[in-house]
Amino acid sequence: MDVAHAADDAAAFAGGAGERRSGNERCGRTAASGDREVTDMPTRNAKAQWSGSLKNGKGTVATQSGVLDAAYSFPTRFEDASGTNPEELIAAAHAGCYAMAFSAVLGEEGYDPSQLDARADVTLAEVDGKPTITRVALKVSGKVEGLDAGEFKRIAEDAKNFCPVSRALTGVEITLDVDAA
Repeated sequence: MDVAHAADDAAAFAGGAGERRSGNERCGRTAASGDREVTDMPTRNAKAQWSGSLKNGKGTVATQSGVLDAAYSFPTRFEDASGTNPEELIAAAHAGCYAMAFSAVLGEEGYDPSQLDARADVTLAEVDGKPTITRVALKVSGKVEGLDAGEFKRIAEDAKNFCPVSRALTGVEITLDVDAA
């Protein structure tokens, strides 16, 4: 994406000036790709380095932006040791993405949230002898003036289907607990 269109694309993602946009219009420019329309958006990256055996080794993960540069190990991932792990990073990405997606969908519906709080709990279990992410439990609460609990829940469900990370994790059961109080 070129810089000249970044602000336009961000406004389109958020629904523009209160106008309702289709999924294909939310993010700006599109191009045909087979049966789908594909919109150019930035590609992000992260790096990991691992040294040593699985149980005795250690590694680091770092994001392209430099915001995260953290150590991880077998105990931080498969036991309860202090430190990060891939599942925690997936949870952070999912919670952050979902909160933004919910805000975007609320905007399309004409609402301006004063606050949204999202949490993602990622479950790692052994399935057929292999560690597997089996579930992501999303929980959301928030303050949106003029929105009743039923509409909050309906829009929260729409946001789950709009969230790019939710869509990326389609092979995993993703639940949503909405606290519309």
